Amino acid sequence: MVAWGPYADPVRSVMVAYKDRQRPDLAAVLAPLLADVLTAGLSWGPGAWESGPQTWYVVPVPSSPAAVRRRGDRPLERLGKAATRAVAARPGSARVAWAPALATTRTVGDQAGLGHAQRAHNLAGAFDVLPRWAPVVAGAHCVVIDDVVTTGATLTDAARALRVAGVSAVWCATVAATQRRVG
Repeated sequence: MVAWGPYADPVRSVMVAYKDRQRPDLAAVLAPLLADVLTAGLSWGPGAWESGPQTWYVVPVPSSPAAVRRRGDRPLERLGKAATRAVAARPGSARVAWAPALATTRTVGDQAGLGHAQRAHNLAGAFDVLPRWAPVVAGAHCVVIDDVVTTGATLTDAARALRVAGVSAVWCATVAATQRRVG
């Protein structure tokens, strides 16, 4: 898992405004950060050492139906598409393609206030590969993206679903990571 930086201000403030305060213009600030993470990870991540051209599929964590209703859109999708385009435009970069291959299989509880084990239990089996994407990702290389990683439970289940579908290499990229509290 690779993150651009910590989930702290000013990134936190920009992320909250982007997602929850209807500021889609801030994708122009956040997408380059995610593109940098993708570019860095693609240069050393799983499968980077393989010879020959390999397309990496950029797979967003799907928004829950409740979040889409509340926000009226899918901000990670807008951010991920912009970052994917930015990586594809960089000279000498790995080949990337946008692949919204995952779907939620069930309703999950609110993650706020849950610890690592509780989040993992809440999300276990929550994602699956959409049937139309199964033949595309089977044997492919994928990067799961999300905006923020807290405990890693969301990314872990997304990666699990892709592995079940036969993905040969998978890693995860986010804009930010919360810092673990010890004690």
